[in-house]
Amino acid sequence: MNILTPESVAVMSGVTALSWLLMYTGDIPKPLLVLERIAGKSIKPEKIREMDKRLEALKIPVPAMSIVTAQTGIVIVLLLLTIPIMFRSPPEAVPLLILAAAAHKSSGFALGRLERRRREDLSREFPRMVDNVRIFARASDIHTALKAVHYSLRGRLAEEMRILSVDMEMNDLEKALHNFSLRCGIRQAYDFSSVVLQAAWSGMEVDSILSNYSKTAYEKRLGEIRRRIKTRPLLMTIIPAVLLLSIMLLWLMPIYSSIINQLRSF
Repeated sequence: MNILTPESVAVMSGVTALSWLLMYTGDIPKPLLVLERIAGKSIKPEKIREMDKRLEALKIPVPAMSIVTAQTGIVIVLLLLTIPIMFRSPPEAVPLLILAAAAHKSSGFALGRLERRRREDLSREFPRMVDNVRIFARASDIHTALKAVHYSLRGRLAEEMRILSVDMEMNDLEKALHNFSLRCGIRQAYDFSSVVLQAAWSGMEVDSILSNYSKTAYEKRLGEIRRRIKTRPLLMTIIPAVLLLSIMLLWLMPIYSSIINQLRSF
């Protein structure tokens, strides 16, 4: 089946233009408000609010409703393209149905992938951040160390520690660390906040507490790396098999459809 027909190329061009418009304006054009209402009926308001929070955590300045509307439009277009093909030859409509199902799940899959990458970046830098807090705390105190440590870091964790520094100016330490843990969304952030608060409340030596926690954080990081090394051979076996099966289906479906049509002609 030739998917690159003039009609499908026009549809893909329209979808690309809509995606570009949503990316740079963050709003839905007025003629597409009907599509926005359809999209609003297909998803609960709680899901929209949850997606908005996820987008905000990922620093993506696009409203969740715009993404859901674009996704709904793509699914509707693919289904409309599928209907005439199903009447002519049902097997040839299978790839478009698969694309429609993939488009329906695309936003959740993409956000999940970005969130996993973000958590991995934060987890990778966390032990180093704890060591730097220890070093700065020796020269001053834990509050000054938490405010200054972002200068010694890079990437996502540096940004989170900078926000923590600003938050400490407006809230008490417990509230600021609680917000920090929620933003990071990783177990290490909750454990670190508990350790820092315990040291602040008990008056114990911060260096010894953070030293023990730093060793535990490094051990957890090494454990994660070992688990990934063990599961990688299995993934490298499964992924090629799935790709081969997909290619075979896409290759065999037109042949099967052609054979069926020839048999019907007799």
